Amino acid sequence: MAERALLPWERAGRMALLLFVFGALSFLTVYLLIVAFSVLWAVTGQDLSAFVHMERDATGIVFRATPLLVVTALALSGALTYVAARTYDGRSRRLRVGPIVVLLAVAAILAFFGYIAPCGIVCPYLACHGPVANCSMEFLLKSLSVKYVCLCR
Repeated sequence: MAERALLPWERAGRMALLLFVFGALSFLTVYLLIVAFSVLWAVTGQDLSAFVHMERDATGIVFRATPLLVVTALALSGALTYVAARTYDGRSRRLRVGPIVVLLAVAAILAFFGYIAPCGIVCPYLACHGPVANCSMEFLLKSLSVKYVCLCR
């Protein structure tokens, strides 16, 4: 039995969904990688300036994404989106959304809970060199960077 071809609006809807997933996953992946590399920088003391650029100012420490980090995040997101697109159900001619929802949920949960640990690591090692009274983390959307605001004791 021959399978029918996708209609133009079905193909357009599928592509729109995959582009949305790719964009959302890329956005979350960039910030997850910035946080991960900032923690690695603080713990190991190695200069990871190929991936993130660290700047200190009067209000805190800013880690900015480099082009290599952005390309890495886009490659990871592209691979994950491709895997999700390959889960296409041939019989019903519908894209199975389950793996896509799982990928986005895992990325969002990691971003939410990943907010707590970096403040406990980055501020004591790089800013305060001891006890911390208060720490907050800001995601700067325009510059693809993460800012740690540390209040030392």
